Amino acid sequence: MRFVLSFLFGFLILAAQDTPPTAENSCAVEVKATNAVTHQPVPHADVRFNPMAARSVGQAQTFVQPADLPAAYGGRTGADGTLTARLPVGQYNLQLSRVEFLNTQYGARRPGSMGPGAATVSCTAGASLSLSVEMTPQAVLSGRVLDDDDLPVRGVQLMLQSQRYLQGKRGWSQIGWASADDRGMFRFSEIGKGKYIVLAQPANFPDFNGRGNVIPLNASGGATTYVATYYPGVTDPAQAMVFDLAAGQELSNLDFRLRRGAAFHIRGRVQDSTVDSSGSPGIRPFINVMRRTEPGEMGGFIGGPGVQAGADGRFNIPNVAPGSYLLNVNKAGNPPAQAMVPVTVSGDVDDLIISLQPGFTVSGTYRVDSSDKLELRSIFVSLVSDPPVFGNTRSEGKLDGGFTVKNLSPARYRFQVSAPNAKVYLASIQWNGREYGPGDEFDFSSAASGFELIFRTDVGSGSGAVTSDNGAVTDGIAVYLPAEPKRWINPFIRQAGVQAGRYTMPSIPPGDYLVFAIESFDYFGIWSDPEWMKENESKMKSVKVTPSSTVSVDAPLLPGPK
Repeated sequence: MRFVLSFLFGFLILAAQDTPPTAENSCAVEVKATNAVTHQPVPHADVRFNPMAARSVGQAQTFVQPADLPAAYGGRTGADGTLTARLPVGQYNLQLSRVEFLNTQYGARRPGSMGPGAATVSCTAGASLSLSVEMTPQAVLSGRVLDDDDLPVRGVQLMLQSQRYLQGKRGWSQIGWASADDRGMFRFSEIGKGKYIVLAQPANFPDFNGRGNVIPLNASGGATTYVATYYPGVTDPAQAMVFDLAAGQELSNLDFRLRRGAAFHIRGRVQDSTVDSSGSPGIRPFINVMRRTEPGEMGGFIGGPGVQAGADGRFNIPNVAPGSYLLNVNKAGNPPAQAMVPVTVSGDVDDLIISLQPGFTVSGTYRVDSSDKLELRSIFVSLVSDPPVFGNTRSEGKLDGGFTVKNLSPARYRFQVSAPNAKVYLASIQWNGREYGPGDEFDFSSAASGFELIFRTDVGSGSGAVTSDNGAVTDGIAVYLPAEPKRWINPFIRQAGVQAGRYTMPSIPPGDYLVFAIESFDYFGIWSDPEWMKENESKMKSVKVTPSSTVSVDAPLLPGPK
């Protein structure tokens, strides 16, 4: 059935073309939007009801958009911050948005969060719903980028970073970016409450032939270049100014002076023995420079899009500041090829030889160790590494239960399995006459075959409430952490979104777990911080999940990082 929307001073009528809304086919709904800081009404906020239907996907219940339902029902609050409407019977999530405010989902614990933990709006025939939503005003950081002569610098890429847990390690990672205009001006908006640092990455772009370094005239000491600089003008992130922003706070007129430092070349040659499917050498490889990072810190490309090796394989990368880097060598084609080479720059690096070999393949079979029927092609196998390796690391599913992961580069990998809509888990790995655990790593430098991944379907399940320090039911994200630290990074760490303070955790592999809750997905991996575990492990609940069992345990909400 199609619906017509009409708006009048904050009143929304959702009317069927043939049948007007009545108490039998709709509910009355009132949405009140208020400013979370001033508590004043928020006029002209866009209100969106997304029709939802529940479906089990993987380890948790997920809400999906049925194909036979409208995309959404929407309206806008009036001058008093209120929208009244008749809404067709159904299940919805409610989203509000407005310029100068963070996007808000009704029931979400954190402003700007659109993930699990948000409440579902249940509209039943004849019901009257009054929904109050606090909208958090955005924080803003803005200023100018200047050179050492106090002139504006345009084209500088600026990165807003906050502390996250990446692969179980805490560090600064990029959450937003801006580009300095011709006045050197930059502006970060739509920022939530929290702590941030700002990094400026100069655009020292060489061309594709490696030209671009400038030797200064009438000066000694060789070439210089602008280097990656943290506000207020330092190169070490540990010395960067941390902006502790409150909701709605605006900081402007930040003068950001780039640092200049020595600039060096990385020169060398790519020894390329690869050919494409036609037997031709194909496209010449590209070389990018990536900054090597501290644990948990996100790196990035340095010096623009990279340089392309010449016909003889030689390359010249200018404008590289001192530091530790990874050279990422990529060659597109069929098949593609890649190499990752560490390099430390404290002066010009010459005569670097990089051998580019064709990507290799890892393959095997998988079987389900039970009588349950399972669509084997619904299982996807990936190989993941730390640090991540660029390229294809996901298998091609096969009806016969086989998998093939192609175009791999040398690295240490572990298997990661995705099985949407299947209650199944990876129990063990058989290879070369040995049995390995699901989280064990493999050092691949060439093709490998003969793996057998063994799955079981006797998963358990869990449910309970998320509780605060005083025992009251609250919201959060429940976590079942394997008691064995070796398995903390494997895919059997289970989470579930919370609805009205309760969680349901399906498809838990048998084993011993520590149960708790965290406020946000930003804290995923916080348990790998020894200090945090030392302070909080005693507050976690211990539970044993046996095959095909159901456990009931409350998840205490634990604090985030200090």
